[in-house]
Amino acid sequence: MLVGAAAGVLIAVFVTGSDDAGNAGAPTWQQVLGIAIAVVGLALEVAGLVAAWRAGWWKDLWRRPLTVLTRHQRKLLLQMVRGKAPVEPTRLPLARHTAEQLVAQGQLVGIYVGLVLVWIGNAVLDPSTGRFWFTAVLVAGYAALFALLLRQRAAAQRFLGAHPEPVPAHP
Repeated sequence: MLVGAAAGVLIAVFVTGSDDAGNAGAPTWQQVLGIAIAVVGLALEVAGLVAAWRAGWWKDLWRRPLTVLTRHQRKLLLQMVRGKAPVEPTRLPLARHTAEQLVAQGQLVGIYVGLVLVWIGNAVLDPSTGRFWFTAVLVAGYAALFALLLRQRAAAQRFLGAHPEPVPAHP
């Protein structure tokens, strides 16, 4: 829905015909719409950053257990989480941690949506051919990345459901 709305706004602005000379001749509605979209995007980015900070997304970033693994080892863990490789019992805690990180990446979506809205607002405010194409590629790229994020998050949630946290035995 967001991609369709963004495409509609961009096409409507560029069909009405603003030139590359700037927004001096742009209609007032176009200037107000561009600024409003950019401000909403900036607010989403700030809210996303605050939410990620409060959730501890960057806390102890360099002390996480996956940082000492090689690229091949991290790829193997991702394959386990996605169900493309058998789960080794010795690596189950690391695979669970990988799955938990994939699920937690959903907190960062607000930051990315905000960034796209800022660019859409800039393209509406001051339309040019280059800015239009850059924004169109940005919207399409982030839409594809968002679909990938949703797919990975669903696979991680399935993995966590199939491999629950072991309950410690109480003496």
